[in-house]
Amino acid sequence: MLIKFTSPDPLFEQKVELLKLQFRTGAASKAVLKAVENYYNIDRKVELYEGQIDSMQAEIDRLRLLIEINKESSISTKIAHLRSLRT
Repeated sequence: MLIKFTSPDPLFEQKVELLKLQFRTGAASKAVLKAVENYYNIDRKVELYEGQIDSMQAEIDRLRLLIEINKESSISTKIAHLRSLRT
């Protein structure tokens, strides 16, 4: 696939030069290709981490609810629950 970027903005040229340095290549096309691949990999990791965060948040919410229920329970209910766990 051939894609050509043109921009009159000198800042764009500086960014491409920085990418060339970062990815140790002399060709702008290779630097941009590596930048796109790098972005794609980072985006996949972000999606994975967001899923893990959602899962952990759900577990935190569940444990907070259990703590609240435990605070509201009487001592006799807690003892009965502990006895039921032993059998």
